[in-house]
Amino acid sequence: MHRALRSHLVPGGTWLDLGGGSQTYREIIRPLVTTRLITTDLQPPVDVRLDLESPLPFRGGSFDRVLLLNVLELVYDYQGLLREIRRVLKPDGLAYLWTPFLVPVHNEPRDHFRYTGETLRRICEEAYLEVRGIEAYGGLPIVHATYLAQFFGSGSLLSAVIHALGLRLNTLFLRSRPGRENRWPLGYFLVTRPLRP
Repeated sequence: MHRALRSHLVPGGTWLDLGGGSQTYREIIRPLVTTRLITTDLQPPVDVRLDLESPLPFRGGSFDRVLLLNVLELVYDYQGLLREIRRVLKPDGLAYLWTPFLVPVHNEPRDHFRYTGETLRRICEEAYLEVRGIEAYGGLPIVHATYLAQFFGSGSLLSAVIHALGLRLNTLFLRSRPGRENRWPLGYFLVTRPLRP
């Protein structure tokens, strides 16, 4: 996800980070925010506590950029949330979405869905969000390493070694078999913008 963010984020004025309480990507986005960043989540520390199953408490057309990273799969009313993202974006705004695919169940009991790339395209278009770009990130070695690392615990040294080895093997795998990240995606990154209904 961090690689996708570094490659695709465009500087802008006011940003809204939906469900971004932990913000492991803070150092990537802070330099790109030119006016203000509002973070939201169910639990503090955030600027606004909110449940994404409800309408967003912001005026229409308030934000230049919206982030929805590792959150869409946790929202049962995903169509309502996508329509709300479209509503709060400025007409020339951009929304960035990252959603996992071949990853273990997480944030139980809120983990509801896994979306393929084509499904993501369709649900965004149904919410009047034009998909300007969609990329799969993954590959067979990193998928296996992710599951194995989870087995040993995400904070352990062994888990970190397994993940690092998986990344190296994945690079070799994708060089020898280009495009295979689409067959074994850990997740998808999308860049969208509002369409007129």
